[in-house]
Amino acid sequence: MQNALAQVYARWSTIRRDEGPDRYVHRAVVNAAIDERRRPWQREQAAEWLPDRAAPIADGLTLRVVEALSALPPRQRAVVVLRYVEDLDVEHTADLLGISTGTVKSQAAKGLEALRGLLGAIAPIGREAA
Repeated sequence: MQNALAQVYARWSTIRRDEGPDRYVHRAVVNAAIDERRRPWQREQAAEWLPDRAAPIADGLTLRVVEALSALPPRQRAVVVLRYVEDLDVEHTADLLGISTGTVKSQAAKGLEALRGLLGAIAPIGREAA
């Protein structure tokens, strides 16, 4: 129903007022119901139990990492997050922050080194510890 009414709202200016919107809205709702029955895999599925709280996003950012990131200076933190969390390239990061690509590279290196110190990592990021 919500999808059908959203479509009607989007096309409201094109609906002929002299014929009345009732027929158009009725047809939109019927078509949406037919579409919904054709796509059962897209329906919400009922869960047997509800979790007490929302599950954390599985992005690899643990509370420890977030705390370590918050200890970095603002520019280093922005560079590290854009480069290694958002996975942006050097040029795009430089454009977003309004700094040179060389500054992005140096701030990323300094930020990673600071994170290694804060997190106590032995191996460089991206390699397994021995």
